[in-house]
Amino acid sequence: MAAITKRGTRWRVQVRKRGSRLSATFRTKAQATAWAIKTEGDLQQGVKTIVDKTLSDLLERYARDVSTTKRGHKWENDRINLFLRDPVSQVRLPELS
Repeated sequence: MAAITKRGTRWRVQVRKRGSRLSATFRTKAQATAWAIKTEGDLQQGVKTIVDKTLSDLLERYARDVSTTKRGHKWENDRINLFLRDPVSQVRLPELS
């Protein structure tokens, strides 16, 4: 079920499913409601998934945004590159267990 709230002059919609969520912001409540109905329908039918990324996408983002701020980022990036070579890094996140 979608949660529609007003934030300032805009309307924010959050659709939650299985612990994950999609959200968007719109100018009118009608737009927000329409998006919520369409998104919930897509999720129900399996047309759209909450997370459509692979493990390698997350590892690359971590190496770029987080690891560079750490003291041992050179060694950490070496380990991340080892994971990126492994076939498991190409698996989509919803398929991991």
